[in-house]
Amino acid sequence: MFIYLDHSILNCIAAEKIPHDTLRSIEGLSLILRSGAHLISGDQKTLIAISNLNDLSLPCRAIFHRAATRRSQVLSILKDVTTYTIVDFGRSNIECAIENNKKVIKIPIDSFIKLNFQSSSEVVFEDINDNLIYTAVAEWYAKNVLNNKYLSLTYKKVQGGGNRTYAVYKEKQQEGETFCLCITDSDKKYPTDTAGDTSALVREVEDTSMPLSYHLDLDFHEIENLLPLNFLEENSGTAEAKQIISTLKIAETNGYPEAKLYWDYKKGLRGHYAQENEHYRNYWHGALGVEYNKCASQCTAKKCECYLIRPWPLKAEVKTALASNHQISPDCEKLKNLWSEIASVFISWVIGAPPQKT
Repeated sequence: MFIYLDHSILNCIAAEKIPHDTLRSIEGLSLILRSGAHLISGDQKTLIAISNLNDLSLPCRAIFHRAATRRSQVLSILKDVTTYTIVDFGRSNIECAIENNKKVIKIPIDSFIKLNFQSSSEVVFEDINDNLIYTAVAEWYAKNVLNNKYLSLTYKKVQGGGNRTYAVYKEKQQEGETFCLCITDSDKKYPTDTAGDTSALVREVEDTSMPLSYHLDLDFHEIENLLPLNFLEENSGTAEAKQIISTLKIAETNGYPEAKLYWDYKKGLRGHYAQENEHYRNYWHGALGVEYNKCASQCTAKKCECYLIRPWPLKAEVKTALASNHQISPDCEKLKNLWSEIASVFISWVIGAPPQKT
């Protein structure tokens, strides 16, 4: 998270006797600066005044002096974040406001020490392995949109566990001790489908009065749908995988470029569901340009081998490629816009800085 120290702090540290909690909070901020758990800068006069404050330890003063000299370089990122935090003096509670289309979390400096910001932000994933894709998307965005390939992303991965994600996120909100981002996908099988239980349950427990947390609710089937077709094609070492790529490209040719966002990477698109859902049937048969054929009589919703598109057969290969820091990029304008939208939010909540020596 980007943390900005406001000019109003000068009014606090200029007092004849600086409150003990204020000094402790400033010392705590210096530890964050050293660890790089978050990205910290602020008003130039405030940073300099803190660095000259005799009531603080020498390491604390030194790290704030360094922050003052690097201020211009660090502040450049502020225009690109969707959310940031202001630490100020004069308010009694943590508040949140929308200013210039950005979410601004406002924390009084005396309250800062009561929160656990010396740890990096927490990100609740439905599946903890999802972080590989989000990191790849964020790194592409940092390099190609922000022109900063060395941007530090620091966060603690938290396992949501599918339909238990809402319970994990609710607990994090109630604790209210640190920044927390929760990401869910919709499980939609076509664009106008209703969202699945995981997304819906998190939306139900989302408490917008809790400024330190945010739910990023993605409007497509699952995180693997963000993988570009050309990346999957590079890892399509079987005839079955190549057929899937070919079929998804047919949908693009037929004027359904968004179809790849609703194909079920893990389970495939089962034909039996077309019998139960007219909207699913109309969308996918239109996208693939095929006639509707009923499933075999023994097929059920839970057991059907009559696929419109099969599940991806090489999941381990894709995971290995992602884990090896394989650079991927969006292969169409639709994915480029979606990646940018997601990455800008993700980076805002997990941005940090390289650790510094005292």
